[in-house]
Amino acid sequence: MSLRVCYPFVGDSIGGSHISAALLIQGVREYGISPLVILHQEGSLAEYFSDKGIAFEIAPNVRVVGAGSTLKQIRTMASVAPTLINYMRERDVEIVHTNDARMHLTWALASRLAGAAFIWHQRSAEQSRRLAIYSRLADYVITVSEFNRSRLPGKMGSRAKVILNPFDEPWPPPDRDVEKGRLLSEFGASKGTRIVGYIANLANRKRPLVFAEMAGLLARQVDINLVFPMFGDPRPPLRQEVELLIQQLGLNGRCALMGMRMPIEQYIAACDVVVAPAVDEPLGRAIIEPMLTGTPVVAADHGGNREIISNGVTGLLVRPDDPAAFATAVTSLLTNADYASKIAQAAHECALTRFSRKKHVGTVLQIYRQAIGSRSSALARSA
Repeated sequence: MSLRVCYPFVGDSIGGSHISAALLIQGVREYGISPLVILHQEGSLAEYFSDKGIAFEIAPNVRVVGAGSTLKQIRTMASVAPTLINYMRERDVEIVHTNDARMHLTWALASRLAGAAFIWHQRSAEQSRRLAIYSRLADYVITVSEFNRSRLPGKMGSRAKVILNPFDEPWPPPDRDVEKGRLLSEFGASKGTRIVGYIANLANRKRPLVFAEMAGLLARQVDINLVFPMFGDPRPPLRQEVELLIQQLGLNGRCALMGMRMPIEQYIAACDVVVAPAVDEPLGRAIIEPMLTGTPVVAADHGGNREIISNGVTGLLVRPDDPAAFATAVTSLLTNADYASKIAQAAHECALTRFSRKKHVGTVLQIYRQAIGSRSSALARSA
C-alpha cells in the first residue's frame, strides 16, 4: 500500500490531539504511507514535530477558516479552495486527514474538489449543528470514544467510527524513585513526602479549581506530608484564579503550577496518585498516560473517562465536581499500598492492550483503504 496522505495543522498550539496525530504519522510510515505534514504557521507544534523527527512543510498562504457565521465560513472555504487544490495536485495527495475544527473547515471543500479522499477526525466534544452539515464533505468521520460519538449532531454521529487514541508505553520506564527525588527537591520537600499530581492545561473543563480544593482538604485531613504539582499550560484567566485559591487555602509551597513539562512521563512516574477531575473528556490522556506509567488514577465519573477506567479495578471514578469525594478516593490509595499497586498493575495491562499505537494505526489504515476504494469506485461510475 503506497499512499500520499496529507495531515494539515494550524501549528499555533500543542495538545493531546497533536500528540495522538504524531504517533499515527510515525506509525503509518512503517506501512508504506508517505505522510505530508502541513503547518499553517510555525509555533510550538513545529518544535514538537522537529523533536519527534517528523518533517513538515509550511502551508500556502491562505486564510484558516475560524469562528464566524455559516456564510462567512463557507465564503472562506470557497476562497481558499483553488490554492489548496493546486497544492494537493502538485504533491499527488490522495487522502487528507484533518484533526481539529479549523483544519476540517479549511481543507474539506478543497479536498473534495481536488479528488482526494477526506478523513475528518473529530477528537473534541462538539455539538454544533453546523458540523453535521460540513462533515458531509468527508468520506469518513473518525472519533475517539462512544461518549464523543453520542454527542455529535445529526447523522454525523451515526456515520462516525470510534477509534481509540494511540499511546506508547514509556521506554525505558522512568525510575520512579529517581524522578520522585527530583520533583521533591523542586518543592524543597523531605524524602517520604507523597505526591498527588494534576496533568492538564488550565481550562475550565479540566477543573483545576476542583483539584486545588481537593488538595486543601487532603492537607487538612490526612496525616501525611503531601505536595500537589499541577502540570500543564497555565492559561489565563484560570491561572490567576487557581493561584488565588492556592493562597487562600494556605497551600503556598505545597501546591504549585509547574507549567508544561515534556516528556511528561517522568513527572507522572514521580507521582503516587494522579487526579483527573476533568468533565466532558472525549478520551483523556491524563488518565491513560499514568496507566501506562504505573501510577494509579482517580478521575471524574463522567464522559469518556467511563470508557477507560473500570471503577475499583483499573482506577477510581468519583462524583464529578466533588472535592471531598476526590480526597476520599486519593486517601484510600495513599494509605493502602497493596490496593494502589493492584490497581496500577491492572491499569497498565489494560492500557497496553487497548491503546497501543500498532492497534490504532492498523484500524486507521483500514479506513484509508476503504476511502480510496470508495473514491475510486465513485470516479469510475462517473467516468
